[in-house]
Amino acid sequence: EYMEEEYVDKAIAGDQHALGALYDLYFDRVLAYSYRRSIDKQIAYDITANTFLKVANNIRKFKKAHNNSFAGWLFRIANNEVVDYYRKPEKYSSSILLDEELVGESDNPSDGELLDTLELYKQLHDAMLELPLKEQHIVDLYYFERMSYKEIAASTGIKEVNIGVLLHRSLAKLKNKIEPFVELTSQGELS
Repeated sequence: EYMEEEYVDKAIAGDQHALGALYDLYFDRVLAYSYRRSIDKQIAYDITANTFLKVANNIRKFKKAHNNSFAGWLFRIANNEVVDYYRKPEKYSSSILLDEELVGESDNPSDGELLDTLELYKQLHDAMLELPLKEQHIVDLYYFERMSYKEIAASTGIKEVNIGVLLHRSLAKLKNKIEPFVELTSQGELS
């Protein structure tokens, strides 16, 4: 935790190594988030690449509001990329095709886990498409990124008091569709 804050401070000051360390720390999480939102491996990699490019270009403008605010800022950028993808899917038809075997047999264990949960993510994605993009983002940050209401509020600009209301509303819409995820609700602030 302390290391991450140190990396953020150094990256803001222009340290490229610190920026690389943040990339390493968050790459898998942003990739998984992008994949959950798009259910397309190539698009998930494109969204992730664009997200980190924007982080690199804008890190000096980042203002720390509280200790975990970098993650909130990062996922706000990732969400903006997802929204762009839904607005202009053709923009994301990348010319760089990933080698399927390379991705499937990566040495990186979290890549393997990402592919193992493909079917589960697909079910959740299909259910979540019924929600507005804003609500999809909030549900994902809460259940998958384990962010608190305060962190989600900082990331989205939505008042903290409204986060719970939006989560309850979203869950009510999804309840009959996301049986595999019901146990998640018992772990958080909603129970």
